[in-house]
Amino acid sequence: MRNKILGFFCMVVLFACKTKEVVQQVPEIPKPHWVESRPLNNLDYIGIGVAQIAPGVNFIETAKNNALSDLASEIKVNLESNTIYSQTERGGVVNEDFRSTIKTSAAADIEGYEMVGSWQNSNEYWVYYRLSKSEYLAKVEEKRQNAKKSSLTHLENAKENQERGDIRLAILSYFDAFSAIQAYSPSSIEVVENGSLIFLDNLIYANIQQLFSSMSFIPANNATSLSFKNRFAEHVLIDIKYKGKSVNELPFVQQYFNEYGPVNQTIFSNERGRLDVFVKVKSLQPKRVKHDIYLDFDKLIGTREDAAFLKQKVSKIIPSRYSLEVEVISPSLFISSGEQSFGKSTGNDALKSIVLSELAKEGVVIVDNTRKADLLLDIKSDTKLQSKDDNFTAVGLSYSIIITEKESKKTVLSMDEGPVKGVSLDESRAAVKAYEKAEGQLKRVGMTKIKSAILDF
Repeated sequence: MRNKILGFFCMVVLFACKTKEVVQQVPEIPKPHWVESRPLNNLDYIGIGVAQIAPGVNFIETAKNNALSDLASEIKVNLESNTIYSQTERGGVVNEDFRSTIKTSAAADIEGYEMVGSWQNSNEYWVYYRLSKSEYLAKVEEKRQNAKKSSLTHLENAKENQERGDIRLAILSYFDAFSAIQAYSPSSIEVVENGSLIFLDNLIYANIQQLFSSMSFIPANNATSLSFKNRFAEHVLIDIKYKGKSVNELPFVQQYFNEYGPVNQTIFSNERGRLDVFVKVKSLQPKRVKHDIYLDFDKLIGTREDAAFLKQKVSKIIPSRYSLEVEVISPSLFISSGEQSFGKSTGNDALKSIVLSELAKEGVVIVDNTRKADLLLDIKSDTKLQSKDDNFTAVGLSYSIIITEKESKKTVLSMDEGPVKGVSLDESRAAVKAYEKAEGQLKRVGMTKIKSAILDF
């Protein structure tokens, strides 16, 4: 039994040695010439990729992707150089936008390539692809012609919608015409127009500009002034027309400036092609307020997949623009005053002087009789003794300001303040101190209330 076991062991060892010998005798596949040196081929585009062999890594897929990337790079370089050469031969200038377009879209969809070979050793895996230049360029040209055909179809649809007066649908069709040739924009597709060659991009631009040149903005009312009578706010109606037809349900930008800077609001023309432009100011100063009205391209484009491309396109378009100028008319004010100290007139109307001076700075027109006034402002004030001892006397000043709209007799503001305390050696001096403090308080705080009440009434 011992001899049998020993014999079996010797046989296993002998078989293992022979197997190892066989493995060692398998020769490594020679490195092909395309690994050593990139082939030169005038008929095909070439792509060669390599990936490091490592555990847990799909090196075959990585090498294939690298080969495709290399193939695409060669296509881009070749097409770019050929296009620039052909443009130069025609005497044109190739701008940076055109070069960028070629680099990003020339080989966007590679198809029809074939694997020539693959090779690996213990460390690397290599892949060799090729693509017939003639076949590829034929497919590129086919796609280009299809894009051109699609764009021209959208262009014709846009013109038809435009003639029908459906301007919204016309503009959207112009967007589609641009999008159809996005891969070839800005200037790689030409068409014949009126017997002359013209870039398709430029033809679309020309048609859009013609549309806008035929649009008009017609004020539907003559209310172009803001005053206290309309509370410094007004709805201005504007009819949007294209060759006499209403431009319906289109978004427009209403742009103006307030105290914080530029403001952009989107408003829509209604089913009758009418814009309702709401104008409001927060200032008593006489001035002219300007509101610019123009088509809101961003709203029309929305969240389309090609939104960034279209926004770049329409940034070069000059849409029809309407400047609405509204005059701000300052209110007229009549001031009456009954300022007293211990029941007797002070004779100097100190509080009235503060109100008059501050409102005049804001542009409010101070009038000398009630017939000329939009607003009536009445001031009442008086002082009372609060306390007195051997050393000091304290006096309290209370005052009220009432603003009334003359025509309606409605109260615009009713303000009661005080008592404002004044302290001095005697009553008269303490009263003067109280009035001085009240003047400062009125200037700092009270005038803000007065101005806000007039603007917000």
